Amino acid sequence: MTEVNPFGPQRSEPEISGPAAPTTEGDFAGGTVEESPAVLSPTGELSELIRSASVNVANLDRSIVVVAGGAVGHVSMDSRQPLPVTDIPELELKAVELAWVGQGPHDEHLPTVAEAERLLRTAGPALTVIAGAPGLGKRSIGLRTGWLVAHDPPTADGKPLQMTEIRPDWEKPEAPDVSLLPQKSGVVYLLDVASEIDGWADSVSTASALIKHAENLRRINSYLVVIADERGWPEEQSGALGGVLVRAKTRPSPHRVAAEHLKHVYGVPDRASWVESFPPGPLAHLLTKGTGPADAVRLAAVAAFVEDSETGRETATNSFQQWSKRVEEVFTATQELPEERALLVSALFLGGEEAVTVQSHARQLLREDAESSVRKILTGPDLTTRLKAVGATVTGRAISFDDKPGYARAVSVHRVQRQHQNRPLRTGSSSRGGPAGDTTQPGH
Repeated sequence: MTEVNPFGPQRSEPEISGPAAPTTEGDFAGGTVEESPAVLSPTGELSELIRSASVNVANLDRSIVVVAGGAVGHVSMDSRQPLPVTDIPELELKAVELAWVGQGPHDEHLPTVAEAERLLRTAGPALTVIAGAPGLGKRSIGLRTGWLVAHDPPTADGKPLQMTEIRPDWEKPEAPDVSLLPQKSGVVYLLDVASEIDGWADSVSTASALIKHAENLRRINSYLVVIADERGWPEEQSGALGGVLVRAKTRPSPHRVAAEHLKHVYGVPDRASWVESFPPGPLAHLLTKGTGPADAVRLAAVAAFVEDSETGRETATNSFQQWSKRVEEVFTATQELPEERALLVSALFLGGEEAVTVQSHARQLLREDAESSVRKILTGPDLTTRLKAVGATVTGRAISFDDKPGYARAVSVHRVQRQHQNRPLRTGSSSRGGPAGDTTQPGH
């Protein structure tokens, strides 16, 4: 029996259709109906008794659907929404398509993408888990892998598969409910759990559920790419868990990363020689073999927009070198002041907005109400002073970082490296997209 809760919001009745030639088995809300089901309308009236049917319940959001097969069949109830998804930024997709670097600092071949792609194309769960330490470009490895699978082969209509990112806004981060992952046909999903996987109470159970979920994705021509940290995935617990894992071990050549971004992402190929290691360009000394790909991309972004002159290259050098130090100073000074860090993050995401709007959003990040103590209001620093202390420029009522190219990216990289990304902050800022005016995505 299928019963739709009449008390939940209803958009439409289930759409019921049967095959031309009745069979003893049919698809029913993703499962199998092996016996004659009775289908009830949202009002509870018996609408039709059929032996084989396909029932579309896609439009019954936030309703409770009960599915039973036969007299005493399996019963399932669900009224929850799947986890939200967001589009992959076009700049990131452009980078992994046109500016990909598959060589390490010593020109060695990096096999991680090929290994991850092989797992997605091999029969079994449509899953690959990319693990490794911070700073190795795991996100871009995942995006590159997904892009290759999405574009070859194309779908039946000649279009590539859709690529989208799942926001892991679990109700209980320590016990992720994998059943809430979206399952749309023809999609490559990216799921980044690197910052939370260490907190999973039962990592084996959660990882096994992800594999089961990916087996279902295989049936609908969809894929899942998971980004993990260095040790959180329980690969040693079973062959199945270890069989979906690939490891990023070496960062790509930072000089090549910067050069390829200048050529293909920012469209200034003549400036690629500024960052190339041989012969060494005027900015090449800013990158070392230990430089992470995010910093290499940041240098490319700075170099792309300065004047083509010695003065311009000096500006690029100063910008690249000073922001990391400046950000370190800000985070050190605000170590015991979460309200100031929230103000900085809000200012980055709301560049161009009025200062009071930024302050309001900062309070939302901390889930705090406006200050009501007259004593604190009268004795505390004014808002303009606070914003300037974290690096913002205040002109009239508006704030911006336009005079500090690369500053927003330096803050973002610092947050990742120092593991300051807590769940409330990610949730509060994710709906805003990236920092305002910051188009420098970590292409690797």
